[in-house]
Amino acid sequence: MLLCPRCKHAYRPSQRVCPRDKEELRPPAEVDSRIGTTIGNHRLVDVLGTGGMGAVYLAEHLYIGTRAAIKILHEQHSMESDAVARLLQEARAAAAIGHNNIVAVSDFGETHDGLAYIVMEYVEGRPLDALLEDETVLPLFRAINIVNQIGSGLAAAHEKAIVHRDLKPENVMLVEARGRRQIVRRSPGDAPPTVEMETTYDHVKILDFGVAKILDADLSRRTLSGFVIGTPQYMAPETARGKSEVDHRIDVYALGVMFYEMLTGKLPFDASTPMDMMLAHCSKPVPPMLERNPHAEVTPRAERLVQRALAKSPDARQANMREFLAELQECYGDENFLRNVERATHTPAQRVPRPRSLTEDLKELFAGGGNEILERAFADDPPPPKKR
Repeated sequence: MLLCPRCKHAYRPSQRVCPRDKEELRPPAEVDSRIGTTIGNHRLVDVLGTGGMGAVYLAEHLYIGTRAAIKILHEQHSMESDAVARLLQEARAAAAIGHNNIVAVSDFGETHDGLAYIVMEYVEGRPLDALLEDETVLPLFRAINIVNQIGSGLAAAHEKAIVHRDLKPENVMLVEARGRRQIVRRSPGDAPPTVEMETTYDHVKILDFGVAKILDADLSRRTLSGFVIGTPQYMAPETARGKSEVDHRIDVYALGVMFYEMLTGKLPFDASTPMDMMLAHCSKPVPPMLERNPHAEVTPRAERLVQRALAKSPDARQANMREFLAELQECYGDENFLRNVERATHTPAQRVPRPRSLTEDLKELFAGGGNEILERAFADDPPPPKKR
């Protein structure tokens, strides 16, 4: 990351000038005096990012050399009890959920100069927004894999009565993991599906529960002066209207927007200001994905899932994230595609015995929060010949 010497905001190395202050960006060690200092048993070595409430640093343990990410509250918020309480809430929320797709938090404390901080798992990956910036549109297969893991992490949070409230691509990290499974991939047109070994897949980690809502908790009803909860591009209508009583279905809405964006390369609505974007979420109908991008890889079931997730009324959406995930497992292909899978996996060249149906395999895959779609295990030996 590079920092602006005036506002101290962090930017990716591809950017050379701060868009706010027009200052030339510089290495963190030249701008941030905390680089090289210690917090607890960690030494700060780099800046990973900055936001309105705090900065996140890459840190190394002084004795065992392991890496961590440390979020430190900005000095201007250090005297605000609500800001400190929300940082503590982020630590408690992540610790309470304890899910593989959510970044773990291991410590909370105060720096020598009185600033609150939390110590988190360091994720060496790529933010989803950076991936979308580079590739614009994702194949349906890859998008479903990412959405499935985000949904699994959020489902675990919701079951602990925790709502994220600021789900967006910047808060999703992707770690490249080595593939280990056989998968079935769609082919263009009516061509049969192909079966191959995956090379890598995206392992998801959800970040930043700093504005999470703990349902029925007094803390969740506190608001900071001038602080808007959520990001307009992914904001559910009930949040945009300023309703105080919101629930887990605002995360369903945000995930629906992200799925839409992954498949089309565009948000559902165009708007020139945050207020116009919020009004669009409240009043405009959601255009079909193929209208936004005629070349997008979209199945009818994927379209139905997204349209339902983006319903204006929370009651018209999927009732919970588990229901969303159940619908997601049907989005990769229709009945015709599944029939082609059956034919593809029964050819002698593939040597695939089928002790049970593909539908059963799919249900097991998604129920376990799997990271690949349409997994099929291949046998070492061909099936025995049928008796005449």
